[in-house]
Amino acid sequence: LFGVGLTFTNDQLISTSWKSTCDHIMGSLPSKSFQFTISNLNKRFAADDPHSFVAFLQEQQELEFQYGRKLADGTMYMIPGGKMYLKSWSSDDNQAKFSAVGLLDYISGTYYKGQYYPNGISLYDLAVEIFQDAGIEKYCIDNYLKSLITHNPLPVEKHRNLLQLIANASRSIMRETRDGGVEILSSFEPELTSITSNGQTSYSVVEHIVNDDISASEYG
Repeated sequence: LFGVGLTFTNDQLISTSWKSTCDHIMGSLPSKSFQFTISNLNKRFAADDPHSFVAFLQEQQELEFQYGRKLADGTMYMIPGGKMYLKSWSSDDNQAKFSAVGLLDYISGTYYKGQYYPNGISLYDLAVEIFQDAGIEKYCIDNYLKSLITHNPLPVEKHRNLLQLIANASRSIMRETRDGGVEILSSFEPELTSITSNGQTSYSVVEHIVNDDISASEYG
């Protein structure tokens, strides 16, 4: 689904390529890219026609894609692939090619509001400030960041780099979601020393969950 109602299905698509990368130690920013090629034999995307669809394309137009899995009963289950933003396009008499990228590629603004916090501020609240200053409305931040306090001012830097800095400081992963948002989630498992339950079956032993010497099959 592309732009103001252009929809391409298997009948028009010649090829697609979908790539998503996420560094689990946040040594680099996450990235997304999506390319697809369609048949242009009907000349809807003719480059030399001022009335063709090509004349109305704009960089950063929204693009969404889905892919289907056929179930045992023969029905098709559609899975949201992601929300992307148009980056480039080209066409000839036979084909039209399009390339799109994720939201972070177009978040290029700079944050200038860094200040010293004498009473401290949580990394959660800092991340909220950056998201809001960048104009990112859809985001999710792990509540764990509410317990991490800093006094240091943020440097003058691009919003996306500061979000990466916060992710590094909190041992978290930053990534783009399928619906076009950004999330920062902790990337480590907390140490579990004990566990309790408000009820268990006769064959379950809850204490075994935190015992590394017990195989997973020995509790329910």
